[in-house]
Amino acid sequence: METAELFEILKTKAENARPDLPAGFSAVALVDLTGAGAAQWRLSAAEGRLTLAEGAPAEPPDLSVTLAAETAAGIYLKTLNPLAAFLTGKIKVKGDPAKINLIKQLLTKGR
Repeated sequence: METAELFEILKTKAENARPDLPAGFSAVALVDLTGAGAAQWRLSAAEGRLTLAEGAPAEPPDLSVTLAAETAAGIYLKTLNPLAAFLTGKIKVKGDPAKINLIKQLLTKGR
C-alpha cells in the first residue's frame, strides 16, 4: 500500500470517526513515517474529533511516533501486530505514552 493511499484512507477515517476518548481529551501527535514512502503527518484530537493532516505540527507534539511506512501499512491491513512491532523496535514513541491511544484508534478501529 502506498503512503499517499494510506494517508487518504486514514484522513477520511479520522474525519468520520467518533473516537472513544475521555471527555476533555486533547492531543497532537506527529506520525513520522520513514523509509520508502516517508512522510510526516499530524494527528489532532480535540472536542471528540480526530483530524489528520500532512506535515509536522506547528507546536511541539504531545507524542511523536516513528515507524516505517511499511509498518504503518501492515498495522492498518492487520498483517502486523502493533504490540509486536513496538516490542521489536519497529515503532518508537516519544512524549506522553498515555496518548498513544490516539494513534491506535486511527490505525486499528474498524475500517
